[in-house]
Amino acid sequence: MDDLMAGATSNREAIALIQNLSETLDARGFHLRKWRSISQDVLNNLSENLGANESNVEIHPGNCSKTLGLIWDSSTDSFVFKINFNFESEITKRSFLSQSARLFDPLGFLSPCTILIKIFYQQLWLLKLDWDNTLPEHFAIKWHKFQREFQQICHISIPRWLQFTEKEITLHGFSDASESAYAFVIYAVQRNVNGVTEVTILAAKSKVAPLKPVSIPRFRVKWSSTVTQTIFCLN
Repeated sequence: MDDLMAGATSNREAIALIQNLSETLDARGFHLRKWRSISQDVLNNLSENLGANESNVEIHPGNCSKTLGLIWDSSTDSFVFKINFNFESEITKRSFLSQSARLFDPLGFLSPCTILIKIFYQQLWLLKLDWDNTLPEHFAIKWHKFQREFQQICHISIPRWLQFTEKEITLHGFSDASESAYAFVIYAVQRNVNGVTEVTILAAKSKVAPLKPVSIPRFRVKWSSTVTQTIFCLN
């Protein structure tokens, strides 16, 4: 089962896109079953054209759904994040890795949070524990503190629509490094119709510093190059 995300600048364009896409895929035996849109007019059109013919077609009003691994709230047209760590009374290396992998963040919006998990796991790995050994007490206390802080992630939402216009858009990339980690973030900057400057996060990425000592200036040069390459791809 695959998902497809697409956009349009108007309801008419979206409806035409749906019709063309459906006809193209139907001709190859691929029948689209689930639809979701922020526009009620588009959903109504789907109901009129598909609802009577396809009893197993699902047309959803505004609510949350997973799209390409991300949770999309179509009522607000934004990406939201939900996390629920379910550990038993004793945390092992195996259960920690399994539970922490639930935090899926392909675009790096949560990099300030996910990098803490990566650093924690690197420190845990240095202990050379067996997979089912219980974490030392000071590690368990530290992780429980992380858990409480991570609950704030549920209050974060990122607009899906970047609100790009035909006017000039500039991309700004920032990178930095430390002894523990290195990261970068890229923002899109533009002026809206009222002349107000709007800044939108596009992507971010973080990595744990390797155990082999590397100078911080070398890290900074490396990630400056990575930022440049990423901006080139986004262009």
